[in-house]
Parts: sequence; C-alpha cells; structure tokens
Amino acid sequence: MEVSAVKEKVHELYNLLIAHTKEGQATSWLDITDCLLQVYKKIDTNPSPPVFISKLVNYIYLTAVDARLHFTPQEEGLINELNHYANEAGINRQYRANAVDKSQFYDLTEYLPIRR
Repeated sequence: MEVSAVKEKVHELYNLLIAHTKEGQATSWLDITDCLLQVYKKIDTNPSPPVFISKLVNYIYLTAVDARLHFTPQEEGLINELNHYANEAGINRQYRANAVDKSQFYDLTEYLPIRR
C-alpha cells in the first residue's frame, strides 16, 4: 500500500471518529483524532511510515480499551487496513515508548493539546 493510500485511510478514519466527540467520552475520542491529525500531517516526511502507522494503531487500540470505546464496523475496517500496512514494519516492530502517550506524535516545538 502506498503512503498516499494510507493517508487517505487516516483521513477517512479521522472524519468518522470526529463524530464521536459529542459523546460522554469525548476526551478519549479527541485524543485519538489529535493523533490521527498529526500522523496525517507528518506521514509524508516520516522516514519509516509503517513503523509510524504501527505506533498509531497501537495507540488507538490501547486508548480504546482503556476508555471502553466501541468502533463501528466501518471504523474497525479502516483500523484493520492501517494495521495491515503497519505489518510491513516487520516482526520487530516493538514499542520503545509509552504506547498510550500521544506526545510520541508531536515534535518538541509543537503544541500538545491536553484533554481531561
């Protein structure tokens, strides 16, 4: 899968998930959409897009489990497609950072929105 196709999937998932921000668990949905937006902006310049997407997918899964979020079948399908692309990172795509810390998607000079 090309980076442009992955970028389209990220954009489509963002548009679907932003609708959940009106629900009671809005902060968790906003955290996920914040990270999706960062990945969308940075994936073109990232030296290893599959690893970057792997971090995103892990973040989405762990945040969803922690906040007890439920995805629609269409959202799950997009996440699974992103995970399939992330598998190109190989068997050693281990996490070297806190998997539920969204600061991994931000540079040091960028504003990190904190949701409570």
